[in-house]
Amino acid sequence: MTTDTSTPAVPAPQAPRGWGLSALLEPAGPGLSGDIARRVWRSIACGLASDALSAVIRHPVEVHPDRSREAMIPAWGLEFACGGASLRLLLDANGARALADAASRSLIGLRGAGPLTSAEHAVLEYLALETLDHLAALLPGSRCAFGRTLTGEDLPDVPRAGPVEAWIGLRAGAREGAGALLVSGVLPALPPTLAPNWNDAGSSATTAVHLALPAFYIHTEERRTLAPGDVVLCGVSDLTAAPGCMVATPTLWGLCHAHVKEHGATSFKVTCGPWSPAPLTTDALPRARGVSSATVLLGRAGPAPLSTLGACIAAGAMEFANDPAGGSLIIDGRLVARGEMVRCEGEIGLRLLDVMSAAEGDG
Repeated sequence: MTTDTSTPAVPAPQAPRGWGLSALLEPAGPGLSGDIARRVWRSIACGLASDALSAVIRHPVEVHPDRSREAMIPAWGLEFACGGASLRLLLDANGARALADAASRSLIGLRGAGPLTSAEHAVLEYLALETLDHLAALLPGSRCAFGRTLTGEDLPDVPRAGPVEAWIGLRAGAREGAGALLVSGVLPALPPTLAPNWNDAGSSATTAVHLALPAFYIHTEERRTLAPGDVVLCGVSDLTAAPGCMVATPTLWGLCHAHVKEHGATSFKVTCGPWSPAPLTTDALPRARGVSSATVLLGRAGPAPLSTLGACIAAGAMEFANDPAGGSLIIDGRLVARGEMVRCEGEIGLRLLDVMSAAEGDG
């Protein structure tokens, strides 16, 4: 009897599953800092880990936040750099053994208890290298670099080694374990561009989307004195002739570029560019002293599952209902006011109905 010791071919990286879509429900824009940015990165990190491990092991692996956990004893971990941050993913013995067992079910001695064996460490070392290679191919240009595996004395004392970014749970087959994600340094300001598989039936999260008009200037002093009843001109006289529009979520994620091709009394239709999610920014305009950049969100499609909206984007067309009193003024990536669309001096404008306080706008 001979044993096949050849290394199985790792499948080519596939687009992430529906996990990535949930990040689009987190606030974006310049507010993508502090706790907001970290919530987005936690969602992305857990999804990436699940997809990469599943692809390398060829066995379903689920990594998910576990808010009920407050402690764990690490038995194995990975340390790697991402942008200017150092991330350490730590697993307890059950979590590490679940991965080793799923990766090498044909090996003997991987189902025991107690400390990890040398055979399990060897499997985990291989798994770590293959997984990070998979992530590098899945996220080109993300500046994620492999550092080292952590075992024995290299394992930090949780949580005294630093703030725990997230307690996590891991499930591989019938086995489960626990872990923690530790972060030091500054995470990249923006998550990598996502390319979810819109056909994934698990993409059930719902949202509405709006049309974001091209960015325009607003004087800083004018911004400070905005009040209900004021009309902010958007610099657009005809929607069908407006370049640089985007389909955007209420959480200020731009999903794709859009061009209005028909504008009727109750709705308007747009043609959609390629799916390219990124925080909606008004920074495309050159910055000048004393001015801020702004955009207006108008119209409404949905609420509908993100997978359904994404299918419309992939098909290249989307229809928005006119919502005259549902416009939003976004300045420097923050919601500043809500209002109704009007025509003033030959331009499309937003008559302000509700102006946010500074605290509301930053939320």
